Amino acid sequence: GVVLGSSAVWWGFGRGVAEAIVWGLRVGGRNVGVVASVGGEGVTGVVVDFGDAKGSGERLFELWDDPGLAKDLGGKGRARAESVLSQTRVVNDFTALYEELAQR
Repeated sequence: GVVLGSSAVWWGFGRGVAEAIVWGLRVGGRNVGVVASVGGEGVTGVVVDFGDAKGSGERLFELWDDPGLAKDLGGKGRARAESVLSQTRVVNDFTALYEELAQR
């Protein structure tokens, strides 16, 4: 199976990670950007603290070595992405933001 390991230090939004989550792939990354905001630890994959290289490697191998965990996280990640990243959700959120800003 495929494991996507994100090594980003900072991401406003990581499209590659988001696409991996939508496809139900197992994702590991640092506690920044889309990995943390779309779901994070135990939801879309595994999350490690910035600077924890040893922990990053251990957690990615954990995903690689445990197909059951990977399948569970992949399914949860896909469901979460469908609710948070759907086109309808994004359009509605931006519309609400623009309406709020227009009233200021």
